[in-house]
Amino acid sequence: MQRFEVAHITFEVDEKEKTFALIAGKAMQAKDRKPLFSGVITEEMGTQLRILGNEIEEMTLRGQDE
Repeated sequence: MQRFEVAHITFEVDEKEKTFALIAGKAMQAKDRKPLFSGVITEEMGTQLRILGNEIEEMTLRGQDE
């Protein structure tokens, strides 16, 4: 299992099971690491996440111009 932190959300990705979970905050103890949402990884998810990432980057860049 791999974990990726994005702001206040931790993405847990299980390559073997092809699943993911979104966990709020930086919970240190297992009892606090309850997923807000979990599901199966689909073919479209990589593209969808890249689109989201690009939009967030563009928003940040537009904000620098102000």
